[in-house]
Amino acid sequence: MMLTMQHTHTIAAIVSAILFVTPNILIAQRAKTKGKSDTLTYTVPSVTVTSTRAEEGKTPVTFSEITRADLQQQHTVTDLPALLATLPSTIFFSDNGNAVGYSTLTMRGFDQRRISVLINGIPQNDPEDHNVYWINFPDLASNLENIQVQRGAGLANYGAAAIGGSVNLTTTNFANKKFVRASTGLGYQEFRGDWRNDAPASAPVNAMTKHSVELSSGLVETASGGYAVYARLSQIQSRGYRDNAWADLTSYFLSAARFGETFTTQINVFGGPVSDGLAY
Repeated sequence: MMLTMQHTHTIAAIVSAILFVTPNILIAQRAKTKGKSDTLTYTVPSVTVTSTRAEEGKTPVTFSEITRADLQQQHTVTDLPALLATLPSTIFFSDNGNAVGYSTLTMRGFDQRRISVLINGIPQNDPEDHNVYWINFPDLASNLENIQVQRGAGLANYGAAAIGGSVNLTTTNFANKKFVRASTGLGYQEFRGDWRNDAPASAPVNAMTKHSVELSSGLVETASGGYAVYARLSQIQSRGYRDNAWADLTSYFLSAARFGETFTTQINVFGGPVSDGLAY
């Protein structure tokens, strides 16, 4: 019984000591921090946010790429789906029969409405029906640096339309070269829409033609940084493979970039008036 009483008094003494010391610690801390702000400030390194692209060995998705060198060898006048159809699990269909005009893309059995298309990370699927009308992008391949095609269900930032896959188009870097370039070409095909169709007088007599003019200022350095300007104007005309399948596609691509010490701004504007005879 006495042992129990002694043990109880010992615990009470320890508790009293703790209660006695704690207020002194709090008073000392308040005196130490008196006159200082309670807000702590942390400085972190700068962060650059970019659109998500797959990386080999890091991203768990099946993908393929078409480089700038591949585009220079393969692209002439055809629509982009014709280039993408060279990749696995990808096919395309052309209403005009020669891949100039209305073309549609299919990936892993999913139609165009389930394939997400982005240009520099900006979605291009029509908000009404989720389709991508490739006829609105004639000769865009001339201004692409890289095409990455991800097959299968895409990442969350690509949206619900990426069940079949996603196509990420990256425009070319024009600031490293100064040039003026003009090109023209004439193509022939064995079969084409005959003279009974309603093609305009400006449509080519044979198969197709392409005329293009490009201008690049290169990097112009200034005291505050630098800037660069690029412009392209193209015209693609085709008789088509089927009757009433002619196409007259005019396109432009304008880009301006300003390079500052801490901030870079680039604006791309592309489009153009197009007309064609729909045949399907």
